[in-house]
Amino acid sequence: MTFIIKVRCHNRPGIIHKLTEVILKLNGDILEFDQVTLQDQQFICRIEFLTATPYAHDELRPYFSDISQELKADLRIVNADDPLRMGILVSKQSHCLMELLYQMSVHYLPVKVPFIISNHPDHKEMASYYKIPFYHIDTTVPDKGEREIIEIIEQKSDFLVLARYMQVLSSPFIEKYPGNIINVHHSLLPSFKGGNPYQQAYDYGVKHIGATSHFVTEQLDEGPIIEQDTVQINHRHSVESIKQSGHWIEKKVLAETCRLYAKNRIIRSKAQTIIFK
Repeated sequence: MTFIIKVRCHNRPGIIHKLTEVILKLNGDILEFDQVTLQDQQFICRIEFLTATPYAHDELRPYFSDISQELKADLRIVNADDPLRMGILVSKQSHCLMELLYQMSVHYLPVKVPFIISNHPDHKEMASYYKIPFYHIDTTVPDKGEREIIEIIEQKSDFLVLARYMQVLSSPFIEKYPGNIINVHHSLLPSFKGGNPYQQAYDYGVKHIGATSHFVTEQLDEGPIIEQDTVQINHRHSVESIKQSGHWIEKKVLAETCRLYAKNRIIRSKAQTIIFK
């Protein structure tokens, strides 16, 4: 069985020794070890290891409880053999949704998709092709359908992906949802936040456009950044051609972000993220 340990605590000598000593007691074989110490002396690490004994998740936790208490650490243990459940919210545009479903189908994105929710009916056929339950939710109602969405997603997903879902989630929704929410924004944040960033990029005459994946917070387009990528443009590009180039980079960034998240390679740290690739 393959397990992943993610640790966040204040840096001090001997942390790595203590963690690897426990893994040795479990007769574990370390496959990957990544760590970093930030400027504020916050120690963050990810250890992926293999065990011959088929431990249950709850059986492993006591082995690390003493270290967790001693270091006052945020220590999380994950069974890497259990795929995460990735819920998807999407509006009319389908390029990000199609990319996620394709990457899942070829096992590059190791997740299960328990549902697709959209405020447009267009994607029902695609969901049916992949044998995924599809829900069309009316977002013109006063609460934008959020009560109905929460009823669907709360017990069925480990994290939520906004695959170009063009609705702003309310603060109560974000607070209520128990997992992380990932969004892709069609600009190189923190530039061009909010609506119509491609028009903004055109108006400013920028030479590169980009896409940014980030965790959703109550502040629009302000959450910790996960992945970014760019494509070069010039004065010959219209707003429409900028959008076409942007669609390619959006789906690429979002798919890679979801893969990293599904493989437990992303660790949130205050306003930043640590990515162990």
